[in-house]
This record gives sequence, C-alpha cells and structure tokens, in this order.
Amino acid sequence: MATDGPETLDFVNIPQQTSSSTPLSLNPSTSNSSIPNPSSQTSLPPPSIFTSPTSTISTSSHPSLALLHLLSKSVPVLLYIFGTVFTSNFIFLFVLLILLLASDFWLTKNITGRRLVGLRWWSTVNEDGSTQWIYESSDHQNPNKSDSSIFWTFLYLPFLVWSLFLVLGFVRLKFQWLPICLVSLSLSGANIYGYYKCSKEQKGKLDYLVKQGMEEGLRGAMGSGAFRGAVWDVFTTGNGKGYETVPGQQV
Repeated sequence: MATDGPETLDFVNIPQQTSSSTPLSLNPSTSNSSIPNPSSQTSLPPPSIFTSPTSTISTSSHPSLALLHLLSKSVPVLLYIFGTVFTSNFIFLFVLLILLLASDFWLTKNITGRRLVGLRWWSTVNEDGSTQWIYESSDHQNPNKSDSSIFWTFLYLPFLVWSLFLVLGFVRLKFQWLPICLVSLSLSGANIYGYYKCSKEQKGKLDYLVKQGMEEGLRGAMGSGAFRGAVWDVFTTGNGKGYETVPGQQV
C-alpha cells in the first residue's frame, strides 16, 4: 500500500561470521558453471529494413505507425513509376500524386516523427506578424532502434529518389512530370530540415559525414569502408532523446 511520506527502512544486524582457517585457492575454478562477463555481452543491432523488413517492423514499438510511415513514402514513388500502366489520364495521376505527397508530409511532420523518434517541429505567428519556428525533442523518450531505423531511412531515401526522378525528367525531356518532383523535393526537404534541427544527434552524424568525406577526398579514398559505414549509419540509425526545445529564428 502506497503512503504519502517516505518509506521507513528497517536495518537488520547480521552477526559477523568467524573466519575459516581453510586457505583460499588462488587457482581458477574448474567448475562447469561460469559467470558471464557483462562486457562480453553486446546487444545485437536491429535487423535491416532492406534485408528483413518484416522483422524490423515486428520489433518496432509502434509497428502500425512504422508500416504507415514506410507506405506513405513508398506509394507515391511506385505510383510515379507504374501509374501510366493503369491509366493514361495524366491529370488524374498528377492530382493523386500531389494529394499523396501532401498527406505524407503532414503524417511525417505531425505523427510519425513525434511517435517514432520523439521529435516535433512547427511554426507559430507572433502578435507582430513575424513567424517563429520551433524545434522540439523529447528529453525522456528512448526511441526503439527499429523505429529510428525506419524513420530516418525513409526520411532521407525518398528525397534521393525524387532527386533522381528530377534528373531523369530533364534528360528524357519529360517536363510535365517535373512539377511533381519539385513538390516532393520541397515537402521532403522541409521535413528533413525540420527534423535535422530537432535532433542534435543527426546534426552530429551529418557533420561527421561531411568531414569524413572531405578527409577521404583529400586522401583519394572516397570509396573506403569507413566512409561507406558513415553513410550507412546516417540512414539506418538515430534517435531524438535527451535534447531540449530549440526555438527557431523569427522571420
């Protein structure tokens, strides 16, 4: 039964045992029982979203949100690639893609970022008409590794994919598709910048990636394993724990 005041601790006197005259053996025990060394027990990394998507989602603390985050990023890309197979109506595809991209932006900004990694950003209008940007991170939340992997991977990856689509649109002279790519890059870039400002850990990883890339470039070893490992860390890990609210600049 819980009490309002501090609990009273009862101390019990344990009689001191007489020391034994049997000498202690300094030789290691040959018994089969062994005590595991805590330092030798390393936690296994979470399964990769690319090699084992089902396991990654199943180990997430919010599997439904993780799946929704993955689908909201993947469906517009798949529709952009295969949409003309199902319909030749460009206006219909254009409107549908814009709606899906806008829904993904809202979902990432307001729900999945807050629930999966404990980050949130928004803007507010002051009385003088100026806009203030607020970047907030949870001080107490310790995100699940699978949640972080799914969130950060599918935050960065679509931006790279849509950048590729934009370049291919120019090369193939498909100018009617370029506005869709530009809208996607604008919305994805806004979320990337907002969550980058929220998470100091991601700032450190990206800064380290840039610094590592410059150093490797000077040494003529941009393809080294260390640089590839730094790139992989940016896209597969990350959390937003232990950081304070960072008010943005007024516009």
